[in-house]
Amino acid sequence: MLKGKCGCGAVTYKLSIPPMFVHCCHCSECQRQTGAAYVLNAIIEANRVEFEGQITEHELPTPSGKGQIISRCRECGVAVFSSYMIRLGKLRYVRVGTLDDPDQCPPDVQIFTSSKQAWVPLSNDIPVFEEFYKFEEVWPQVSLDRLETALA
Repeated sequence: MLKGKCGCGAVTYKLSIPPMFVHCCHCSECQRQTGAAYVLNAIIEANRVEFEGQITEHELPTPSGKGQIISRCRECGVAVFSSYMIRLGKLRYVRVGTLDDPDQCPPDVQIFTSSKQAWVPLSNDIPVFEEFYKFEEVWPQVSLDRLETALA
């Protein structure tokens, strides 16, 4: 079972199963929102994430224009999850850096690399997409089945 927490430990969480897929997103909005060159998001069914502690939610833009909700610790402000408006309540995007062992969730793809920082090298072992991709062309079947169930 994967576990994680915010910077101060006031928000803790656990995932009841491994994530379906992990994005390394290089879009300019993720860069702005994290203050980093990219963000790692582990995609999982919302009902598979249990958390304790007080969070605040902030609506922010996305490249699609549909927006997302960032869930932050009420005490320290560290972002622990996000949920894209188009899939609100169905999926959570767990910030991999908040996991107790982030090495357990390496990225499956690198997306929006057209806006990556020039100094960030891309791994030849991880598929690269200049923008986004089609789930059915990239995700393993077991993850696609979980996604279909979650979105039903």
